[in-house]
Amino acid sequence: MSCRLRSIFAVAYLKAILGAFSFALIASPPSIAQSIPPLKQGESYKSARMLLIKGGWQTNGQGGSCTGDNANRLCKLYPEYEARSASGHVRFLWRNAEGRALGVSTFSRTKDDSDPGTVTGWGWDD
Repeated sequence: MSCRLRSIFAVAYLKAILGAFSFALIASPPSIAQSIPPLKQGESYKSARMLLIKGGWQTNGQGGSCTGDNANRLCKLYPEYEARSASGHVRFLWRNAEGRALGVSTFSRTKDDSDPGTVTGWGWDD
């Protein structure tokens, strides 16, 4: 094979590789800050909350209402607080930089309305 022909093949090969690499960059998933951190069922909400904050997630402001039946300490301590059931299930709402909402559910066996409990689940809320 001539040197010129090898050069043509080499250039075509490099273009194909660079094209595939460029597509991978364009089609890549959002940055690490946009992905859900490795939350675990049963871990304390306080621990999960730190993972979310370190991962670039923002609290949802005052998601729930801090009046009436929702006027508890959780509402005042956690801006992402959304609701608490009489049976101890609590819901928190977070947003990533793209504005996608992530709901985190917990359960607390105590009557202490400042205890966020342990994580029972999470998922996209939109």
